[in-house]
Amino acid sequence: MFNLKNKVAVVTGGAGYIGFSISEALAEAGAEVFITGRNQDKVKSVARELEKTSGGKVKGVTMNIDYTVQIWQEGAQFIAHAMPLDIMSSGTSPEEAREALREAVELFFATASEMGTLSDILEEAGYWRREGEWVSPAWIAVERHSTMASV
Repeated sequence: MFNLKNKVAVVTGGAGYIGFSISEALAEAGAEVFITGRNQDKVKSVARELEKTSGGKVKGVTMNIDYTVQIWQEGAQFIAHAMPLDIMSSGTSPEEAREALREAVELFFATASEMGTLSDILEEAGYWRREGEWVSPAWIAVERHSTMASV
C-alpha cells in the first residue's frame, strides 16, 4: 500500500459508487480526502461513513458551482481562466489547460472550505444561496472588445 500522509485529495462525485471506492482507498492510504457532490445530505453521510470505516480524515463538500471559462494562447501555452472566481491555470493544449484549471478550482474550493472562507469568497464573487445550494451570477453578456492603440 502507498503512503499519502500529509497529502490532500479531492474526489468529485465521491459519494457515488466508484468515487466512494476511490475515496476510501485514498483515506486508508493516509490522505485527507474531500469528497464533492451535489446532494449535501448524501455527501455528508458518505463522508462520515468513510471516516469511520477508513480511519482517515474525510470531509464532504457540496459543490455544484457553475463558472465560465476563457481560454487563450500565449506563445506555446494555453491559459484557462475561471470567471468570476479569478483562478487561472495553463497547459500545452486547450484540453490540458482546461483540466489543470478544473483541478485548481476543486483544490481551491476544498482548501477554502477547510479554512471556513468558502462562503465569503463565493459571495464576494457574486454567487448567492438558494434553498441550500450556491447559484452562480447571472451573466448579462460575455463580450470581446478591442481598441486601437498607437505605440
